Amino acid sequence: MAGKLLIVGGSGFVSGTLARTALAAGWEVTVVTRGTRPLPKGVNAIRVDRNDEVAFAAAMRALTPEWDLVVDAICSRRLTLDRT
Repeated sequence: MAGKLLIVGGSGFVSGTLARTALAAGWEVTVVTRGTRPLPKGVNAIRVDRNDEVAFAAAMRALTPEWDLVVDAICSRRLTLDRT
């Protein structure tokens, strides 16, 4: 069953492989990306930096389609630790 896939990421090794595999299986693929690296051919792109919390939240709220699957392929965030 093909459906609609949303990937947060999309240009990395894992997320790019997932996007290409899903496209080959007939899925409609949308990625949320900063747009700094090439994307797999055939994906729809939403360009926003996940580290910009306000812009990222606005971009997510603006999405209207329902997704059959959402994958967060970034799963990390740099943290600054106070070492005092």
